[in-house]
Amino acid sequence: MPQLLDLRATEMLQQGELAQTIQAADKLRELDPMDKNNQYNAACIYARCAEFVTKDKPAPTEAEQVERKKFLKLAIESLQQSLAANWDNFDQLRKDEDLIPLHGLPEFEALFPKQ
Repeated sequence: MPQLLDLRATEMLQQGELAQTIQAADKLRELDPMDKNNQYNAACIYARCAEFVTKDKPAPTEAEQVERKKFLKLAIESLQQSLAANWDNFDQLRKDEDLIPLHGLPEFEALFPKQ
């Protein structure tokens, strides 16, 4: 089921079906809140949605900016939940292209252990 939801979200976003993409991500998060992979994959979906709402828009509207922030917040929350469920691949967090919209956010940087 989690793989199907992830695939559905990817397909729906490619088709521009944002509402259905979010529905799949939400379901993935709810399926097993303590499954680190489900939470991580949901974070990736939310981050892609954040990028989607302002992509190719030189001047996003206020509503689009608010929606982008909402998706970024959901992505961060999902990553936090993934870490709470023992996700420990910090290298992947940095390199995953799906998470690029989160790069530079203080909330994203705070997820990494201090050295």
